[in-house]
Amino acid sequence: MRRSTLPSAAMPPYARRARSALLLGTIGLLVGIHAARADENAADTAPGRPADVPTAPGETLEGQRTYHTTFSLRVTGKLKTLVGPGQTASLPLAARAEFTYWERYVPATGATWEQIRSVRFYERAFSEAVVNDRRTRKTLRPERRTIAVWASVDGLLPVGRNARLNRDELDLLQTPCDSAALPFLCRRLPAADTPYDPPVWLVPMLTGLEPVRNAEVRLSRMPADDTPPDSAKFALHVTADGAVTGALSTVTGRGTITFDTRDRCVRTVEYRQTERRDVGAVSPGLDVTATITIHREPRTPPNEIAARLRQELPDRPSDEDLRIEFRTPWGFHLTLSRDWYLFHQTESVAVLRLVRDGHLLAQCNLSAVPSVRPGTQPPLEEYTQSVRQALGEKLTRLERFTAPALPDGIRCLAVLAHGRDGDLNMRWLYYLCTAPNGRQAGLVIAVEDAHWPRVKDAATNLVATLRFD
Repeated sequence: MRRSTLPSAAMPPYARRARSALLLGTIGLLVGIHAARADENAADTAPGRPADVPTAPGETLEGQRTYHTTFSLRVTGKLKTLVGPGQTASLPLAARAEFTYWERYVPATGATWEQIRSVRFYERAFSEAVVNDRRTRKTLRPERRTIAVWASVDGLLPVGRNARLNRDELDLLQTPCDSAALPFLCRRLPAADTPYDPPVWLVPMLTGLEPVRNAEVRLSRMPADDTPPDSAKFALHVTADGAVTGALSTVTGRGTITFDTRDRCVRTVEYRQTERRDVGAVSPGLDVTATITIHREPRTPPNEIAARLRQELPDRPSDEDLRIEFRTPWGFHLTLSRDWYLFHQTESVAVLRLVRDGHLLAQCNLSAVPSVRPGTQPPLEEYTQSVRQALGEKLTRLERFTAPALPDGIRCLAVLAHGRDGDLNMRWLYYLCTAPNGRQAGLVIAVEDAHWPRVKDAATNLVATLRFD
């Protein structure tokens, strides 16, 4: 008898019933960022700032200035993971990240802040996390060290200029209090003792929350007694609550900014942030404190680095630019939109989850499938029967589904199954992809009926990127 053509873990429980996994590589503060649209005029007249508060010009982006920046992050606290229905376990967490990079701001082509962009060359970029005595490390691969950063309505978007980033590298580069936020935070500065409230759309850049529900940002001039010459110091206060990939979170931040009044730029930031976050669909819960130190200096880079920084950037990155690579240990890979997250991975299966606007929409299980004779493909009837057997009593009906066209001679079978899982009306989209040499990959995408209109195209686009190594 032939072995089943289904993935080895084709039918684990769906997202709501899936066993929670410990995502050691995801530090809560190294997350994606989301910001609301606001133009410069709205920024200067942000709600909550009295119109008569005296301010002075702050950091300037004129002249395509280049900065040499060092960024240090330390995180301590507890990581929370589900161990049963409504039950969590707390594990000790200690993490650190270090960055050294050159950054050149690219001039805006319009009047809105969202068109401010920068190009960076990283000399050093790594993070380490220790959870319950287990250590993980993330680094930026050498060919990914030139990074473009957009400050857009989607927050800070890092994109590899020479090669596509993977999820670990994307998480590594997305930090709270990123230096790209500093020109916006300090574009205007309090000129007197009266505090100044910068625009609240900066909160996602400062905290990592997306979206933000309630927030306050405040800059206050500090006494000049201990301030170096040609400098001014400002106290930064941030409070916010919102969510990160659907998990509710509360953040409080306090810090000190040293501003160079001669060069008109932020030189140093010392910032301390606490976060309490619930366990989410793709990330653990957190009760942590992060300490951040940033040093910036306007400098002329070496010629080789200057050449890397002299890049023209479009106003916005394309959807293709934003895709990230995902390589499996079974000899095939995909390029994912950034709303697909790795939830769990074992020796036999990788579980991805699709999260948009804080909502868990679908789960995709990927695994290798036993090879067939080169040049052949399992019959559709046999594959359909395997689907029937896997679903059992959950299945109500099957239908054909158009599989995407794949290059390199890869052939794909697709079956759409309808059924019920407990009290949920479900659809399961099964794919079997076969290479000319007989290697195979299996994908099963599970989605509630209510989410199907939002997932259908995302599923097709995901499978269309599958390639064998």
